[in-house]
Amino acid sequence: MIGGVGGTTGPDQEHIWTTAGQRKPGMSPEDYIKESILDPQAYVVPGYPPIMPSFRGNITDDELNSIIQYFQTLK
Repeated sequence: MIGGVGGTTGPDQEHIWTTAGQRKPGMSPEDYIKESILDPQAYVVPGYPPIMPSFRGNITDDELNSIIQYFQTLK
């Protein structure tokens, strides 16, 4: 969900860049988002089910970087 639009099986991503920098101490927003996409079970936001699949091996570096660049705009 972004800005109230979309599903509710995960937290709202409207301010993901800011939130990502606070999820795991010492981890940058970029590293947190990469981990969340490639190894989503490494950290599951409390209150949400661990249902996100891993995209490891199914996403190119360019695609991953494009997602990260988009999320940087959601501060």
